[in-house]
Amino acid sequence: MKVIKTIVIITLLFGAFTAGRYGIANAMFKSTEQQIEIWHRINPESYQSIEPQYQEQLSNMQTVLMLHRNPQYLETKAQLLEWGVRLQLADKMDNLNQANALYLESTKLRPSWPVTWASLALNKWHMAEFDKDFVVYLLNAYRYGKNHPQVAQVWQYVSTAVKQNKQSKLSELLTPYVSIIDYYDKTLLTER
Repeated sequence: MKVIKTIVIITLLFGAFTAGRYGIANAMFKSTEQQIEIWHRINPESYQSIEPQYQEQLSNMQTVLMLHRNPQYLETKAQLLEWGVRLQLADKMDNLNQANALYLESTKLRPSWPVTWASLALNKWHMAEFDKDFVVYLLNAYRYGKNHPQVAQVWQYVSTAVKQNKQSKLSELLTPYVSIIDYYDKTLLTER
């Protein structure tokens, strides 16, 4: 009987410890998520005043990921790294490569989430890396959520670029997918 009590107590303590870790991680994640939403609404001239908040949120997300490597947390850290580039607080290529690594880790945990694939493609776009991976990311975003607003936005960027410069490496790379480009180009025209 004592053995069963001991096992139950150990199990309950382990469960409480795990729940506590996940709860703390979620509270810290929510703080960072809200901060990113606030940054989306501020004027770009105010970006320099954000650096202390940026560093604090970066530290928060590091702690969050030590506590729980949830796909949403990985993506939020990736978004935070992208903000570091936007705010000119970090090296562009280094931060975008780190963000891509986090997005790729997230795709292993949640492979059919279209926004993650769209984010990967957009980062490749910002790095001007138009390669097979870029196409795979675009196609996965399309496959898993072709009508998702963020997926449509990325494809519309690509569609516009391809239509504007038919001689580019990007156009050459995406020629086999002209029907998808046309799909988003038509969507873009109907929104105007």
